[in-house]
Amino acid sequence: SSLCIQMAEEDDLNLPRAAINKMIKEILPQVRVSNEARELIVACCNEFIHLVSSEANEICNKNTKKTIMPEHVLEALEALGFGTYVTECKEVLAECKHVAQKKRRGSSRLENLGIPEEELLRQQQELFAQHCRQVASKLCLWDETKAGFTRYITEGTDNLWKFTAIKPGFPRRTDGSENFYRTWAEYRQKFGNLSNEFWLGMENLHSLTSSGLYELRVDLKDCADVWKYAKFSSFSIAPEELLYRLTVSGYSGTAGDSLSYHNNRPFTTKDQDNDSSGTNCAVLEHGAWWYGDCFYSNLNGAYLNCQTSTDQAASWDGFHGTKYSLEYIEMKFRPV
Repeated sequence: SSLCIQMAEEDDLNLPRAAINKMIKEILPQVRVSNEARELIVACCNEFIHLVSSEANEICNKNTKKTIMPEHVLEALEALGFGTYVTECKEVLAECKHVAQKKRRGSSRLENLGIPEEELLRQQQELFAQHCRQVASKLCLWDETKAGFTRYITEGTDNLWKFTAIKPGFPRRTDGSENFYRTWAEYRQKFGNLSNEFWLGMENLHSLTSSGLYELRVDLKDCADVWKYAKFSSFSIAPEELLYRLTVSGYSGTAGDSLSYHNNRPFTTKDQDNDSSGTNCAVLEHGAWWYGDCFYSNLNGAYLNCQTSTDQAASWDGFHGTKYSLEYIEMKFRPV
């Protein structure tokens, strides 16, 4: 029986489509690639992985080893006629080893403290929350030097951390002066005014939600002063290499679930089309969101002062439909 096949079978040999889409964007930034072509590229990549893995497994067995090692993969590339890529692969392997070594050094420093990293993160979050509860002002701000941004808490709603807000009564939003129809690079970072209209930034969102378990709350108000909300018990944003993919589940509330459709979808902007439709939904809907084909919510769409005539509106399907421009939108999250 095979000594190495168990590892080959247990590993997921399929490349994430989001990762392949990102590579296509980097290699062919000026070329539009059809969905059929993308599927063909994905299939070819997966077939290549299976081919190399199978050959590496055979080499592993011949050497009577129990684990497929990097040298088995490099030898497999040579055997399959891909020897010209071995030098590049060795460079990537060296970089991976360097990164792994740095992580091990960081972990050992934490281990010397005698406190697991997860416990340190939990204690940090608890201390910040405790401090903010003691502050009488509406907003509690603190700097996180490592991430290079400011998180803040709204005391009025369960100590939730805001990451985007569209508020009525401020000229910069009631007249649409804060532009949410922006590029990928702009959405990567924060923009706007923390006391009014703003976006916290994808890098910040990923940095925060990758440090533990978080829940999400969406507060909405229509133009008749009717309030609705949606809560989700699980919420996180993937890193940029996975196109800031949204993970959200566990709906409860009064606004209707208009976000779960967008679960496991990558982010799309007017200059980076990652949605599953035949066109760029961000351009079509004048926004930026985790579009599919295209949306049930479009909270970064156009602020249209209560108009009800276009899908480009900043809208939530479960609360007046996709053509209704809501007056107030706020998304917030906190540790579970």
